[in-house]
Amino acid sequence: MLKTIGKLLGSFVIPPANYMPSSQKQSTFPATTNIENIELQVQDMTGYWRTFHVTLNESQRIISGMQQLSSQFPGQRIRAVNSNGRIIDIL
Repeated sequence: MLKTIGKLLGSFVIPPANYMPSSQKQSTFPATTNIENIELQVQDMTGYWRTFHVTLNESQRIISGMQQLSSQFPGQRIRAVNSNGRIIDIL
């Protein structure tokens, strides 16, 4: 049928009703999923922030990782930073 329509219209062919270009297809991931990596950092004695752990952007993972670093480095500041450098949380 498309061949017949194509012959009638010349080079213009009408795509099927369910056609969607790959650039417009939506992701199969749920909208709430954010798979961005979060860096967990500790501030050393010189004031420099050092990354000790990288985790997924899930609140429970971030909290757990920060608590572990806090117990490993008592008295030092701990923070979670996204890939853009924005601070997510700080202890």
